[in-house]
Amino acid sequence: MIKKLKIIYTLIFISSLLLAIVSLIDYTLTNINIKWAVFVLGVIIMILSLTGYYLVEKSTLTILANTEKKISKRK
Repeated sequence: MIKKLKIIYTLIFISSLLLAIVSLIDYTLTNINIKWAVFVLGVIIMILSLTGYYLVEKSTLTILANTEKKISKRK
């Protein structure tokens, strides 16, 4: 489950990065202000996906630490 969440957040980050790059290229070629909105949206999605990935990673480390504590208490 956690590995799937990490893969999903990674794919979201990569796709929003590509969206931001393409919108910047399109903006430099056509010079329309709407493209900046797409770029900002891509950056916001990247930040949210990185935050989600970080939270999943942090919860994984917390779960591992708690499991190790339980195992050490049993011994």
